[in-house]
Order: sequence, then C-alpha cells, then structure tokens
Amino acid sequence: MNAPIVIDEFENESLPAETDGLVAPEEFKYAPWHRPRKQYVRKNQWIRHTLGLIRRLKSENHFGHGAPLKYLTLPGPDLLDISLVTDICEEEEIPIRYTGFCQTNEREETRLRRNLNEFMIQRQTAVFGGSKIVNCRIEEVTKPKSDARVAMELGGPYDVINIDACGPIGLNESPTGTLVQAIRSIADFQLRNTRNPFVLFLTTPVQTDSISQNTLAALHRQIVANAQNDSEFGTALIEKLSDGQEIDLDTLLASHSSSNGPKLISVFSLGVAKWLLHMAEQAHFGVKKLDGYCYSMFKQPPYDPNMVSICFLFEPLELQIEDNSGLTVNPPPKVVLTKPITNHMRALQRSFAVKNLDITLGSDPATMDEMRDQTKEMLRKVGYPVDDPQKGYDPWLASEPDYLTE
Repeated sequence: MNAPIVIDEFENESLPAETDGLVAPEEFKYAPWHRPRKQYVRKNQWIRHTLGLIRRLKSENHFGHGAPLKYLTLPGPDLLDISLVTDICEEEEIPIRYTGFCQTNEREETRLRRNLNEFMIQRQTAVFGGSKIVNCRIEEVTKPKSDARVAMELGGPYDVINIDACGPIGLNESPTGTLVQAIRSIADFQLRNTRNPFVLFLTTPVQTDSISQNTLAALHRQIVANAQNDSEFGTALIEKLSDGQEIDLDTLLASHSSSNGPKLISVFSLGVAKWLLHMAEQAHFGVKKLDGYCYSMFKQPPYDPNMVSICFLFEPLELQIEDNSGLTVNPPPKVVLTKPITNHMRALQRSFAVKNLDITLGSDPATMDEMRDQTKEMLRKVGYPVDDPQKGYDPWLASEPDYLTE
C-alpha cells in the first residue's frame, strides 16, 4: 500500500488563499477624469502632440522596419489613454509598444477590470509584442534592478511619456521614492539613451498643501538662476510677476506661491520647465514648453484651478564638432537672419498662459457639447452605461459641482 501523501507546513503556506467564490470585475463608476474638460486635454494636448510627433518621426524614417511607437503611461483601469494612442497608431499604420505602471494596492476587482480591458487592447493589430502593464508603482523606477526599473528600461527609450498622476509630484520632504524623483530617473534614462525627439505629458495637482517647501524652494532656485544668467529673461519675468512694483524676485516668487490658483500654477509650471531645461541642456537637448491647461478639483467655491496638465517637447540639439588640427576644413557657421525665441523665453510665456478649462468650456457651449459627446462615446466603448436614465453619464455629470457657473 502506498504511503499517504503529507503536505508539510511550508507547502500549506505556499498555497493560494481560499476564496469564497469568483471575483467579478469592478462595477463602472464615473470619475473626475471623465468630465468633458479632461477630454479637452486628451484631444488638444495628448492626441494633438502625439500625432504631431508621429508624423515628424515618420518623416525621419524612425518607424522603418516595423519599429513601434514606444509609450510609457500610468493608466487607469479603463486604459483610456492607451486605447486612444493605439487608435492613433492604427490610423497612422505604425505599431505601438506600451509600458504601463499601476498602483500595487488595487483591489482584485479593479485589477480584473484592468486585465479585461488590456486583453481587448492587445487584440488590436497595432499592439506590438512585449506591451504590458506591470504591477509596480512608477516611483520604484528610482531603485536599480527593481521590477519597475527593469520594465522601464526594456520598454524604452520612449517617444511619448504620459505621467497622468492623481497625486502631487513633490509632497514628501525626502526626494527618495517621490514622483518628482521618478520623473528625474525617467528623464535621465531618456537623455542618455536616445537622440530622437520625445514628448513628456505631466498632469498633477498643484496647491499649497500638495507641494513641500523643499520642492517649492528648489523650483524657485531654478527660476532665479535663469534670471541671473539671462537679463532678457529676468526683465520679462519681473514684468510678469510685479505689476509694476519694485520688489525683489525672491519675494515675488514667494508671494505668487502663497495661495492656490493661477499664480501658483504659473510659478510651478515655470519652475518645472526650468528644471527640465537645465537637465536636458547637459545632454545637448532643448526643451520646448507647449500649451498647458488647468481646472479645479475643489468641491466647493471659489473653485480655484488646482490640477494642471503641462507638456514638453524634448529635441536633440545639433552637436558642433570642430577639427582644430588643420587636417580638415570645418563647415562655415550657420547664418541666422532673425533671432529666434529661446526655449527659456517660450517657457516663461506659456507658463503664464496656462488655459483654465472651466472658464474656456463655460464660455463655449458648442465645444463643451463636443467634449461631452466624445467622452460618452469613449466610455460607451469600454462598457459604461452612458445612456441609462439613472446610471448614465448625463445624470452623473449634472450631479457634479458646477465649476462653470459659480
């Protein structure tokens, strides 16, 4: 007779936990990023600049031999941004290879919903092998040899990076493990490993209690350093901040950063632009700040804007290589007929022109309706009951705070 099979204590511990039954995907619930103003960002920032970059890279034969667009993202469980970029790639007849990071504390129902949506996306012909969402926080890319770091390196370098964050980039006083440190690690990886242009989208809450004093002081220093080294920039900056008053720059920056709203967002946007510019210039890259948008996430008046979506185009600069030996003749220097606007001045102008979408859509009903209809179609595609009389999109939207009229 055979001896009975015995499962020892170690094997018992290694078995999966017993469940009460099958877990169903998380039910559909509308979220703040389903409002029409977010669709305005998707259309006029994400889609517009991704499409522009694709066509530029196409002209440079970047996608020769079937090379994919490489996309890094922080998708929600519906994978809306991945679906949008995949659709663009299908229309442009190029493949996409995406790398996504998700929260590690998600409920099983949320993860199942994400997996179902990813299964549907990966059935599209444009999706390149190796595309995946890893169960890691993006902040972990700062740790050498971590799963997040390995996934980032395998999937890159990237053409489009979309950091659509619900949390602030610099709340923690320590730089280790914060989102701002992760952005630095990603930028560093990019600048060391590509000579192609790439786009960075950054969405993050910006309010006085979401930025640490250390982070704010560091951003101010980037602005002050630029003003000290560039008199044209310094003069233009003082004009933007001072309203004609003779006040020193440190005081002006502190004043603009002391309360929520457009002034804080402008200083934050400018500081981040200077931070990225100063890093990129060390790798012979320029950084153009593109149009930015903001809106309010507050639940009661005065509805100051506190969520910002900004965008940066990184462009490799032409390397000047001189032969001083006399063996060869150097090409003549390029003649510039008109002085172009510098990336630093462009960053200043666009940081103080971040468009408030609550005001924009509130004064443009036609665009508001267009963004609402596009959002409903996008949500309908992934299964939301947008047309249900009680659980539909319009009843939900009507129940939200009326940012547009108060």
